[in-house]
Amino acid sequence: MISAAQFSACGGAEENGGSTMRSHSDTVSQESSAAESVEKAYSGDWAGLKRTAGRYADKLVIPRGPAPKQVVIVDLKQGKGPVVQSGDSFYARYVTFGFETGGVSEPYWDSPSTYTAGLGTYKKGWERGIKGIRVGEMRELVVPSEMAYGNGALVYLLQVLKLG
Repeated sequence: MISAAQFSACGGAEENGGSTMRSHSDTVSQESSAAESVEKAYSGDWAGLKRTAGRYADKLVIPRGPAPKQVVIVDLKQGKGPVVQSGDSFYARYVTFGFETGGVSEPYWDSPSTYTAGLGTYKKGWERGIKGIRVGEMRELVVPSEMAYGNGALVYLLQVLKLG
């Protein structure tokens, strides 16, 4: 497994306004060398994150080591619907985990809600993390503390279910 910090620092990342976007294939070649130098920074095994991601769990970036300085975006499942644009309302489900503990802090996977993109009313990491997302897409976001609630880095797993 690769650390979020090493993950966001690897060459070839696509910079996007303080975000680092990666696909799973970008990390595969980095995994064996990164796994040898990983520093344990949490008490959980991330079973909840893996369970929620289901068949896409092998694409997850499992947080280890120091929290990233930028939002890390990992597309787990490609969406086939339209791209969510600024001002669009969308129906999504998500769950939030504490980066240091792996514990759930916002369990909204089973109770989706409607959100509006680009209003600036959500935390900066969430706003950056949903840019370019398509309906049906599932993403993992690793968000630094200062772009979340300020109480530590967070890991989100989110999926846009429909527009409107």
